[in-house]
Amino acid sequence: MIQRHQITDKRGRTLVVERDILEIRERGPNEHIVDGGPLDGPVVGRFCRSETVTIDGEPASKRRVGQFIRRARESMEKP
Repeated sequence: MIQRHQITDKRGRTLVVERDILEIRERGPNEHIVDGGPLDGPVVGRFCRSETVTIDGEPASKRRVGQFIRRARESMEKP
């Protein structure tokens, strides 16, 4: 399952976070299925296999993501 979050600031720049999430399902008392097989068992957990973060299509470091979010918050607080 792919989880996607998208934030656009007032300047029109876009931050996109995509995560590949694996669902862990219960098959029996001590048996579990990870991402595949029959989908009838209840979900007992999730695991993030990979995460991709981009700003305007370019890979972003944690520092750039932090700056982006801080500036977006500051611009929202200004009248």
